[in-house]
Amino acid sequence: MKNVLIVGENIKEINKLRRVFGFEFKVSATNSPENALNILQNKTTGLAIYHAGADLSLLFDFYKKLRRSTATENLPLLVITDTTVLKILGETVEMARTAVIADNLSEDEMSGVINSMLS
Repeated sequence: MKNVLIVGENIKEINKLRRVFGFEFKVSATNSPENALNILQNKTTGLAIYHAGADLSLLFDFYKKLRRSTATENLPLLVITDTTVLKILGETVEMARTAVIADNLSEDEMSGVINSMLS
């Protein structure tokens, strides 16, 4: 069973994602990007999942720190966000080893993306 770490600003969204991925993966979660980096450096994790809200500065700060660390520089990152932010990210930003998807995808579609990132 692969380990995933869910990071998000909203506890309700974290809990929703935990329920989605909790059956297929061993899930850790936090609402603190700083805490997430500590977890990732001390625990073997196959994928980081970041639920982004409207404040993209938190996402970008997390992403920069994630890629600067030798322990996490190659870790796949899945960003889940609403369609408005998805469009902004898709048109203006390029992030290495990162997939960005809409939060309105079905559980099966999200699982498919995760499985493709982990293989």
